[in-house]
Amino acid sequence: MVDIYKKEYFNNYYKNLKKNTNYEIKRNINWFWGWFKYLNRFIDLRDGKGSKVLEVGCAIGAFSSILYNHNFNVYASDFSKYILSVAKKEHPKIKFYNFDVQKEILINEKFNYIFSFEVLEHLHSPILALKNMYDKLLLNGILVCSTPPPYKKFVDINGHINVKSAQDWANILQKAGFQKNKIKIKQVLFLPFFYRYSKKFSFVIPIKINLPYFNSTYFIIAQK
Repeated sequence: MVDIYKKEYFNNYYKNLKKNTNYEIKRNINWFWGWFKYLNRFIDLRDGKGSKVLEVGCAIGAFSSILYNHNFNVYASDFSKYILSVAKKEHPKIKFYNFDVQKEILINEKFNYIFSFEVLEHLHSPILALKNMYDKLLLNGILVCSTPPPYKKFVDINGHINVKSAQDWANILQKAGFQKNKIKIKQVLFLPFFYRYSKKFSFVIPIKINLPYFNSTYFIIAQK
C-alpha cells in the first residue's frame, strides 16, 4: 500500500479534520447512514445483538460508530496510524488495530461480518486482502465491500490502482474462496451535498449511471 495513506491522504480528504474534527465525524456519519439503510435491504443490521464485526479501512470510524450504536461488538482497523489516532480519540469504546490487510489481519477473532468500504481500489493485491478477510469470517459470515465502477473519473484519482468491473470483482472473489452463488454486486448512485446538513438527506439510489457531481459505487455482498 502506498505511503500517501499514512497521513497526507487523510489531511487532504478530511480538509477540516484539524480545525473541526466534530464536523468531519458528523459529516461522515451522515454519509454512511444512507449506506447503512441501504444495506439493510440485504442483511439485517438493525440490532447486532453482540455479533462480532470488523471494519477494514475504518478511517475516522464513522461507520464503525453506527454499528456500535446498533449493538455490534465492533473491531476496526486502518493502514494509517495517523487516522487511527483520531478515531481512537473520538470512539474510545471501539477496538482499533493497525495493519495492512494484504499481509495479515492481526486480530485473534473470527467475525460474523466484515465491512470494507472504498479500500479495494487502493490495493496492489486486492485478492490477498479478500483471502485474508474470507479466512477471518465465521461460517456463513458476510463480507460487505464497496469499490467504484471503472468510470474515467474514478480511474484517474490518485491512489486508485485497481478500479475494476463488477465481473472482474466477482471473479476475484471466487478466487479468494467465495462461491459464485453467494456473491451479490449492486451498482448504486449517491445524492450529493445535502447529506452534510442532515442524515435525512443521505440517499443511496439503486441505478447504474455515470452523472457529474454524483458518486457511484459497487456494493459487494458475499457470504462464506
